Amino acid sequence: MTWRCGRRLLLVTVGVIVLVIGVALMLAGMAGHAVGGRRHYY
Repeated sequence: MTWRCGRRLLLVTVGVIVLVIGVALMLAGMAGHAVGGRRHYY
């Protein structure tokens, strides 16, 4: 595997992780507001 291919794979992996974390935080925020607006500590 060339360094260019490895770098692209790394960027894709980081992008997916960031996307998943963003969605998880958004859903957690929505669920928290629905439950009754309790404060979350991340």
